[in-house]
Amino acid sequence: MLNKQITLRTELSVILAHGRITETCIKLVAGSFEPEMANPLLCTHMMYGFAKLGDNNEIAVYEEGLDLGDTDWQSSPVWGRGFYRRTEHLRDVNPDLKVLISIGGWNEGSNKYSKMAANAASRAQFVNSVVKFLKEYKEYPGFAAETGPDIDRTPGDPKDKQNYVELLRELRAALKPHNYLLTAAVSAGKATIDVAYDVKQLDQLLDFVNIMSYDFHGGSFENITGHNAPLYADPKADEKQKTLTVSYGVEYWLKLGLSPKKLNMGFATYGRSFTLADPNNHGLGAPAVGKGGDIGPYTNQAGMLGYNEVCEYLKAGWTAYRDSTQKIVYAVKGNQWVGYDDEQTFQDKLSYLKGKGLGGAMVWSIDTDDFHGYCGPLKHPLIKTISRELNETDNANYNVVCYWGSWSFYRQSNGKFEPEMSNPLLCTHLMYGFAKLGANNEIAVFEPDLDLGDTDYRSGLPWGRGMYRRIEHLRDVNKNMKALISIGGWNEGSTKYSKMAANPGA
Repeated sequence: MLNKQITLRTELSVILAHGRITETCIKLVAGSFEPEMANPLLCTHMMYGFAKLGDNNEIAVYEEGLDLGDTDWQSSPVWGRGFYRRTEHLRDVNPDLKVLISIGGWNEGSNKYSKMAANAASRAQFVNSVVKFLKEYKEYPGFAAETGPDIDRTPGDPKDKQNYVELLRELRAALKPHNYLLTAAVSAGKATIDVAYDVKQLDQLLDFVNIMSYDFHGGSFENITGHNAPLYADPKADEKQKTLTVSYGVEYWLKLGLSPKKLNMGFATYGRSFTLADPNNHGLGAPAVGKGGDIGPYTNQAGMLGYNEVCEYLKAGWTAYRDSTQKIVYAVKGNQWVGYDDEQTFQDKLSYLKGKGLGGAMVWSIDTDDFHGYCGPLKHPLIKTISRELNETDNANYNVVCYWGSWSFYRQSNGKFEPEMSNPLLCTHLMYGFAKLGANNEIAVFEPDLDLGDTDYRSGLPWGRGMYRRIEHLRDVNKNMKALISIGGWNEGSTKYSKMAANPGA
């Protein structure tokens, strides 16, 4: 039973300084991430980012070729990657999962949102478009306002604080009759909170609030090393530095009137990196040069590294150091430095979260966790740490053996069945049928085009539906499930098996 909120913000795109690149599919294969790689049982809420604000003050699809359509011409008149549709299919595994659309994001900027919120007529136009959007794309039961007042950017309007409240109030009134959720991702920095948010009003208007308790320090905007998301402050820090921690941000929101059960604490599956001025001086507060550390092989962005990159660097010889006071870990090699989170620091933060009686956790983001499991025995190790701690997802007391016949793929309309429609937590054993007995008395793949390969040529695999591979991905949800291959079946008959079994040499 999922009893605490775990909100997952997943941005299926690569952000560079000059704009938005289409999708993570264009990264190196090992770093690519698509909806089917998500683990729907780990989260109560999934936030898809982003939609955008169009020129007419209406919410709009960010990139139709990525978000809409289908690559199979038989299923849709519009070609596209279909991320909206494919994200919705995750609810086949977990019907209780709530999928929300986020609007805004860093690359969208804040100026046009500020102008829209300042005018009652343009606010009404926007609110009406949101309701229409959610009805058209029924997979999204809620709306996440990811762009609130952004005081760190210029120009900024001092009236943004009150205009934001008015916008949320009007959205709340329009969404409530449809039982849509309304949430927001907000800053954890005191300087921004003071001028940007009427906390008591947000507490009344929002279903929950996601605190972005990370990005406190980074090489792209600072010249001394510091951790991306320290839980606690260094006792020697000055007063300003003491505000730049997870615990301070959370407690400041609570002090200003946010209900603890509405607060989801942010967890980062990435780190912020630096280039050291002197490789021999590599502690916290060491001088740094440039605009962050070197780009990673998957994220392709200077100044940040995904955990999936950091963990591979650690295997390749980087040295990790821990600070028991701030509850942080950082890694160094040569002049490269990165402050990141791992399973141990996540556990420390989860203990803090539970001690404060908070509503749950928000993760940014699923595509920078070790979702392939290259660095350890688990895929999604960081997010699974959260899920196990908050919701105790790992339970199995009896054998539940489930068979699945490959021919169901060829059934028409709603009878068609594919691996992603399975619920891996229902079964302890999944039996895939069938393999066959070859002419040389050896087990053989029954239908290579169905069972092997990939429909995405960029994977480097031969073309095929990849049922074997996709069944294995179900174990991302339930690592204790055993996937077995069955040989035989009615259509295979029994004669050749009888002959094989009768001959010791066969």
